[in-house]
Amino acid sequence: MGDGYGGRGVARAYGFIFGPAYLAVALVELLTMRGGLSIGGFEALSFGGLHNVIHWATGLAVLGSAIAGEGPARTVARVVGIVFLLVTIWNIVAPDAYASFVGIEGDLPITYTIVHAATAAGALFAGFASYKGEAARA
Repeated sequence: MGDGYGGRGVARAYGFIFGPAYLAVALVELLTMRGGLSIGGFEALSFGGLHNVIHWATGLAVLGSAIAGEGPARTVARVVGIVFLLVTIWNIVAPDAYASFVGIEGDLPITYTIVHAATAAGALFAGFASYKGEAARA
């Protein structure tokens, strides 16, 4: 086991944080699918069928990889990081095309672009950060 992060590597710590977070977002999207979720008049979440499925799948994959171990968590974090980096760029360059693709009617809330960017940054860090457990075994 690695030092720090409760005896887990950084990728597993990422998975135990971001996996449940994506599952929670998917659940809230599902529960608010008719009207979305607004906070102070600001639209925070909108329901899109494919978008919701992607959030469920991401949450399950990230959490499942964290449960499986540091190696699987690092691999999944790398894939998620690269995919979400591309999604973030798509959100910025063509938000209407992205919203239409994932089934969101109307404008894409900026919160998605922010969360996708944070997910990419966290996943890329977790996936490519050095793991002290590997150095100790070498």
